[in-house]
Amino acid sequence: MNNGIQWSDLIFNLSISFFGGLIKSITIKVKQKTWTYFFASAVVGGFAGLLTYMLCNSFNLSWQMTSFATGVAGYMGDSILKVFSEILPNFLSGKFNIQISNVENKEKDNKEIKDDKK
Repeated sequence: MNNGIQWSDLIFNLSISFFGGLIKSITIKVKQKTWTYFFASAVVGGFAGLLTYMLCNSFNLSWQMTSFATGVAGYMGDSILKVFSEILPNFLSGKFNIQISNVENKEKDNKEIKDDKK
């Protein structure tokens, strides 16, 4: 049973995800890396790790699996956020019968329709 937020656990996992974002920004090939670039990578990694931490907690995963997942999510950054944004509408529509329209998917569908008409 979950008795609320374990702050030390959260801070530990956020640190791992921030480092994941930093490691990706260090290893990726970009022409010019600025401090803003490193900071933004860490913030995106931290946000992805936070969402992953909450997801892992909701599934009652072990601390080892949660830490692993938050680190990988931090490294993946915006890529994992895109995956989450694709999964969430399907989950909500199946679980709560809530229909969520995705603007990106609509734009893609409209483009495909226009291409088919040509």
